Amino acid sequence: MIQVKRVVEDKVSMIIRALLAGGCAGHWPQRSEFEKGAMLMLRWIIAGSAAISMIPIAAAQTHDSNYPVCLQKWEWGGSTSFECTYTSWDQCRRAGWGLAAMCVNNPYWAQRQSGSLGGGRRRLAR
Repeated sequence: MIQVKRVVEDKVSMIIRALLAGGCAGHWPQRSEFEKGAMLMLRWIIAGSAAISMIPIAAAQTHDSNYPVCLQKWEWGGSTSFECTYTSWDQCRRAGWGLAAMCVNNPYWAQRQSGSLGGGRRRLAR
């Protein structure tokens, strides 16, 4: 039993040395410089593709121009999203309570004469 274990250990160490040396002479054909370059390029292509696939896809942000207040939410991984469906600051604050979020003015809100929030700037008469 000990002799079999010794033979297996010798074979494994021979294979490991051959692999570290660049292949088994006589068993695996030696690669040309072109093949080595092609394999290296293939490794970089695979690594680059894996890295690019890890980048989160940014969803198109839509700001509804019918609502004056948006809730900006921070999500896992550092991305943010905007939800522009609030008619008042209080409504937005209630929706964002307990979340990593804040209420902001909707930059695309088409302010109407009758539907003002009352928080905008007024022009002073001179």
